Amino acid sequence: MYVYVCPILNGKSQELETDLQNLCNRETSESKHTEARMNTWKKTGFSTFETWIQNLEEKSYLISMLELENWSLAMEKLEERIADQDPYALEIQKRYIDFCGIDFGKVAHELDVELILDETFLQSDEKAKYRRAFAYPLMDGMDIVHKEFTNARKEGPLRKELEKWMETFQMKRHMKWIQRSPWGTFLTFYQEYNASEEEIIRDKDLCPSWSTLHNALMEHTGLSTEQLMVNMHEVFAHPLLAPSTV
Repeated sequence: MYVYVCPILNGKSQELETDLQNLCNRETSESKHTEARMNTWKKTGFSTFETWIQNLEEKSYLISMLELENWSLAMEKLEERIADQDPYALEIQKRYIDFCGIDFGKVAHELDVELILDETFLQSDEKAKYRRAFAYPLMDGMDIVHKEFTNARKEGPLRKELEKWMETFQMKRHMKWIQRSPWGTFLTFYQEYNASEEEIIRDKDLCPSWSTLHNALMEHTGLSTEQLMVNMHEVFAHPLLAPSTV
C-alpha cells in the first residue's frame, strides 16, 4: 500500500470532486468499462485505488491510495501504458494534468514514496469504523528529521507513548510515508480506527503522547494547531477493488 499527494490547481477542487463522482457512477453502471480499467490497472501493478480531497492552508490536495507491491516499477509501467496510448492510462494522465497541472506521463518516475512506519494494533476481523488518508507538507530538510523522530518512537519510552496513543484512539492500523516529488516533500498517512471520527476528536486531549507527536508535526511542517486538524473526505473508491474495511 502507498499513499501519495498532489496539489489541486486553484479553483479546481469542486470540479475534480464532480469528475471523480461521475467516474464512480460510471464504474458502478458500466461493467465493460470497469473490466477494461481493471485490466489496465493490473498491467500497471495496481490492485486498489481510492482518493480523498483534503483542504489545508486555503489549498486543496488530492490524496490517493494505491495497493501495489513495487512503487517504482508501477510508476514506470504507468508511464509505459501512457506512451502506448492505453485509453484508461491516458484518462489518468489527463485527470492529473487538468486538475493538478502534473503530467504523469513524464514525471511518474520522479515521484518517490518511502514507507517509514507500518503499525497494526487491535487485531480483529471487525471492519474499521473510520478510515482516512491525508498529508502534510514538510519544510526543507525535515524529511530526514521526521524519519529519525519516527524511528525513535519504535522502541523505548517513545514506543510506549505510541502504544498509548494507539490505545486511546482505538487505532487498528497506522501507516506513514515520506513523499519526495517535483511538487514538494510531504508526509502522507493512512489510518484505520475502531472509533468514529467524532470520538477521535473528543478523546485526543486524553492522550499524553498526542502532544509529543503534535509538537513534532508543528516543528517539521510549520503548520499551526488548527491547520493540523485534518479536513478531508473520501470521494472515490473503486467499487470492485476497494479494501474489505470499507
